[in-house]
Amino acid sequence: MRLLTQIRVVIHLSLATLPQRKGSSLVIVACMACVVGVLLSVLAVTNGLLRIYDISGSPARAIVFSRDAVSFGGRVEETSTVPPEALAPLIGAPGLAKDVHGEPMMDAEILAMLPPTPSFPGGSLWLWGLDARRLSLQPRFEIVAGRLFRPGLHEMIIGTGARRVFGLNVGDKFAMADGEWPIVGEFSTGGINDSAMMSDAATVMSALRRTNFNSVVVGLENPAVFDAFKGWVTSNPALTLTAERQSAYYQQIAWRTSAFFTAMACISGLVMALGALFGTMKILHSAIDSRSREIATLSAIGYDPWPIAISVVLEGVALSMLGALLGALVARVLVDGRQEIIWNAIFSLSVSPGLIALGIAWAILLAILGGIVPAVRAARLPVAEALRQA
Repeated sequence: MRLLTQIRVVIHLSLATLPQRKGSSLVIVACMACVVGVLLSVLAVTNGLLRIYDISGSPARAIVFSRDAVSFGGRVEETSTVPPEALAPLIGAPGLAKDVHGEPMMDAEILAMLPPTPSFPGGSLWLWGLDARRLSLQPRFEIVAGRLFRPGLHEMIIGTGARRVFGLNVGDKFAMADGEWPIVGEFSTGGINDSAMMSDAATVMSALRRTNFNSVVVGLENPAVFDAFKGWVTSNPALTLTAERQSAYYQQIAWRTSAFFTAMACISGLVMALGALFGTMKILHSAIDSRSREIATLSAIGYDPWPIAISVVLEGVALSMLGALLGALVARVLVDGRQEIIWNAIFSLSVSPGLIALGIAWAILLAILGGIVPAVRAARLPVAEALRQA
């Protein structure tokens, strides 16, 4: 109890004298605010990408594509080719779910990159061709404006994310190779598909003079049958296809896409953290010099060295936490919810509570590391030397 009482008293004295050192204290707060603010702002890109892809996939759905479809180290739909004659054998795959009419839950899809728009010449806008009868494979799909495209007609609908970023609206016309296609509706899925345009797959294939699909999205009876389904697809001699669980496929894309920003966050966070670490260490050394009379008095009346050392570390922690909260607040206000586009992914930057907790934990760690040496010095400071510095 004696030690705890000493710690409480010394910490109270340390915090009570902070206004006398407000200049140096604000330096620690500002440094940590910059470190955490920059770190969270960069990680918000990774967080937003992971979130949008995570809510887009389901373990109860699979994506089938050609085995040779590889790009940037991983399989992607854009480079895949699935011939129409492969669809009939897929109907016999084990674990394939059926709809209320007994029809297989299977949708052959096509992806096509569209030319840049005048409002966003540097962007990648994708046209997603699918069967309107298989929208149940998109459980969160809804038309939020206008109407659904009609099969066989040169019509398209636009995702909510693409509408915001590219400035295209219901009623506009989009120039395709065979003429202008009207945008007849706006849709939302809550996921990555909101970054694209959508139309009838057969019509898109005809307009683009393509003969193959890019992938086939399949509904499974339950997530547990995926291994049996994939084994059947990959071992079928009539097919040159493979399959991945949709949720795992989207996670792979998300991590591959966000790897650069995660690396940038680590590098920038480390560089700024080193500056903040040494800055905190120097300022706490100065704080010990200004508190030398107080430290000498406490030592003279019998206080143990540990409470004095702990007070130095906790002073740094308190100031660093204040700076971390300030940096997190700035990042939350300026960054959270902003729309960004990377390749063909339109998403919102996300400064989540978990990310804020990570920033605060990082600041606390830096404060502890920066406070260890000054704390040891304060604990070992002889009374005579402390009085000379006072």
